Amino acid sequence: ELVSREQVTTGQGLTGEVLTIDVLGGIIRVTRFIYVHENRVAFNASYITQGDMYEELIPLINYSYGTFQVAK
Repeated sequence: ELVSREQVTTGQGLTGEVLTIDVLGGIIRVTRFIYVHENRVAFNASYITQGDMYEELIPLINYSYGTFQVAK
């Protein structure tokens, strides 16, 4: 079940999407960061956690998605 879909901006000013999904009625929670660079290359990163551990991992998840960079 899709819980949320939001657009985020990284520290480098890149715009990506974060999807939050519950699996098995919330026993498992998945967040996925998706970024498409110049409409040619895609990057995604996912966290898969126990639903009851998700809240304590939010700072780590937000930090890692927010610090995503494309090397120049």
